[in-house]
Amino acid sequence: MAEYFLYAVDNGNMLRKSEDVLNIPEFLGEGYSRVWLDIQEPDGQSMQILTDHFGIHVATLKELNSSNGRPQLFFTEDYACLVFQRIFYNFKTESSEPREFIILFNTHWVITLHKAHLGRTFRSVRMLVEECPSETILKSTGYVVFQVLELVLRDYAPVIDEWQESLDTLEHSALKGSGEVIMQQILQFKKLVTHMRRSLSPQREVLNRLFERSRQPYADAETKALFKITVDDLIHLLHEVESLSTHAGSVFEIYATVLALETSEASNKLNLVMQRLNVITCIFLPLSFVVGVYGMNIPDMPEVHIPHFYVYLWLFMGTVTIGMLYMFKKLKWF
Repeated sequence: MAEYFLYAVDNGNMLRKSEDVLNIPEFLGEGYSRVWLDIQEPDGQSMQILTDHFGIHVATLKELNSSNGRPQLFFTEDYACLVFQRIFYNFKTESSEPREFIILFNTHWVITLHKAHLGRTFRSVRMLVEECPSETILKSTGYVVFQVLELVLRDYAPVIDEWQESLDTLEHSALKGSGEVIMQQILQFKKLVTHMRRSLSPQREVLNRLFERSRQPYADAETKALFKITVDDLIHLLHEVESLSTHAGSVFEIYATVLALETSEASNKLNLVMQRLNVITCIFLPLSFVVGVYGMNIPDMPEVHIPHFYVYLWLFMGTVTIGMLYMFKKLKWF
């Protein structure tokens, strides 16, 4: 069910608030200079209100319904229409969720339409209007549009900080050693940056157009300056996303370096084991030859009749073994 929040500034610069749509005709009358209508969970009745009281074209409403999740900005003779998004990224599904909202405005009124999942952001804007009307709606409707866009962009700040801390933690983990989990997390961050860049870049183009075409009857000169601030803030946000990309790349390089070191260390250990096995093989090779020769059971071998030949044979094999061990030690094979 749709919820309505109505704010109006009378000719005495006093702010009035209502949640009754029946007050809309009065607030749009000559006794009031500016009106803000915030609609949460708009329905068919809401669309009818926009058509009957604000003169929103049916073609505009059809265009809004067919936005297909893309940021848009278009102008009519009487008002401007901005379709914008707050991007939420889900690490589990590795996908981004654009939460869309719509702003219709001119110098006399501003209308915002959004779902309940953006209720916190618009509630903050309403509280700001109620607490500081002289800094928002009492100045112009453009200040309301500006505050909505600014709060949406500021909502990214704690998320960006959290991602940055996660990358720092991941970097420390990569320095301690490689692992499949670390690699998966690095790839997740690279996908995150790609999704965010792809989602935010069209919004920058839309805000640039909004700044360049801000004029009567959509906005005044002061409002145009505010939109320039919003464009700069979105550019700054994109730079922070790029810095996340750079940081994720450096973490990947650290991971690759650590992995190469671990592979090299494992290879060195394997080489050491193979070297020791080769030493043992080299020692037993001449011994095996001697044993093979005198193990043939041939009775006509003259040396087997030499007295104490068995002892001499053992002394010979022991000398060979000690000599080879000494040589390998000198060569630092073990």
